[in-house]
Amino acid sequence: MTVLPLEEQLRQAKNGSGADREKLLEKYKPFVYKATCRITRRTLEWGRDDELGVALMAFNEAIDRYEECQGKRFLEFARLVIHSRLTDHLRREYRVKSRNVPLAASLEEGAGNLFERSRAWEMYNIRVSAWEREEEIKEYEVLLKQFGITFTELVRCSPKHRRSRAVMFKVAQELVNRPHLFQMLEQKKKLPLQELACLTGLKRKVLEKGRKYIIAIALILHYRNDFAHVFSYLSLEEGGMRDGKRHDC
Repeated sequence: MTVLPLEEQLRQAKNGSGADREKLLEKYKPFVYKATCRITRRTLEWGRDDELGVALMAFNEAIDRYEECQGKRFLEFARLVIHSRLTDHLRREYRVKSRNVPLAASLEEGAGNLFERSRAWEMYNIRVSAWEREEEIKEYEVLLKQFGITFTELVRCSPKHRRSRAVMFKVAQELVNRPHLFQMLEQKKKLPLQELACLTGLKRKVLEKGRKYIIAIALILHYRNDFAHVFSYLSLEEGGMRDGKRHDC
């Protein structure tokens, strides 16, 4: 079965039947759940915690409001809408406990009704994005460590030349597009070199040299819904990360 790009799924959800929208909402409930738990900083349960319902409605709202020309990826935009609606909800329902929600608390400090002011909304978006990036980078760092990779090693070992990055990026795509190979990676914490060599035509030595970079990119591609901000830094044209000075190992 062909998996439609997210943009096409959004168009169908907007203009198609209610079934298309329900299908999209169900598919991204894990994304909504994780975003909500990050904001509330506690484990939640569907059907028990109102915050999840508010967040799911916010995601549904994001589907209607999103326009590709806005310059943001949909999941980044959806996170902002979820943050806004949840912060508003938490501020109304839990004013006394707002210290447990740092973003909501910071909005309360001497600001009045900040959401009615365009400048406050702009600053809120910046603050939310920065906080989300920080949280994602921490989680990505933990994930990389499971494969024996540190950020320092990743920066040092990333291919210097654009063509080399593009080749390694395509290898990572091939890995992610074949579930049985990606499962091998996750289970053994090792790159399936022999299989990838046969699949791509590249020598094992080349794949071994780019091993850490390939794994790092593959993890971002596979878990792109969890790492929306990190994924946005991935240069699809170059097949590499934008920031950081690169050196061949």
